Amino acid sequence: MEAAAQLVQAALGAREKMQRGVRWPLREMIVVTQDGKTVEAVEALRDSIQKQVNVKSISIQQSLPGIRQSVRPDFNNLGPDFGKDAAKVIAHLATSSPETILSHIEREGKYALKVEDKTFNIVREHLIVTRDIPGKYGEAAFRNGFLYLDKDLTDELEAEGYAREATRRIQALRKKSGLEKHQQIVLFIKVDGELKAMLGRWEAQIRDKVGASVIKISELDPAKQHQHMSQEKIRGKGMALFFDVL
Repeated sequence: MEAAAQLVQAALGAREKMQRGVRWPLREMIVVTQDGKTVEAVEALRDSIQKQVNVKSISIQQSLPGIRQSVRPDFNNLGPDFGKDAAKVIAHLATSSPETILSHIEREGKYALKVEDKTFNIVREHLIVTRDIPGKYGEAAFRNGFLYLDKDLTDELEAEGYAREATRRIQALRKKSGLEKHQQIVLFIKVDGELKAMLGRWEAQIRDKVGASVIKISELDPAKQHQHMSQEKIRGKGMALFFDVL
């Protein structure tokens, strides 16, 4: 569905701004919208959206507490549209609530501003909107609302992210070494103590996804030479991969 595709695209854009690659899981995505079709799309395709965006949960809300919005006139657009009345329009806009103005524009596509005996239709192009977002969220706009990605990284999410990235590096080394998918390997991973603990939680999943019959994660160098080896770095942490083909 188009609405779901827009959400995914917006969320991936937010991830890029946050510098949080899609392999690194996030705790939650909050979709703020009053559009029924968007709500239906999220409910129908929730699992698919979660997988594509790599978030643990998705919630739908009509608003997000803590968002502060301010508006100021865009003189480049107000002047040509309202001519000699532009100064009066600007003065009256300054006394109007940003929330009231924006909620009318969101629902009706315009805000009807009454100045003396005239009514002026204010649209989004007449305004410069500034949004102050709570620090724990990354925000992205889509056609029918906004979405927010929770930036907070728990130990569990961090461990999963490193495991996913390690898996990708091992699979890349397999491919570079010319292995077929069915070929099994004996895998040795050298990391520091902190990363050892994180990868250890995901040892079984790594083993299954990279086709390893045996896997060892250690802070020490391997006791013998291996057929294939690669030095890697993930988010500043060193990792050495070694494996033999069975």
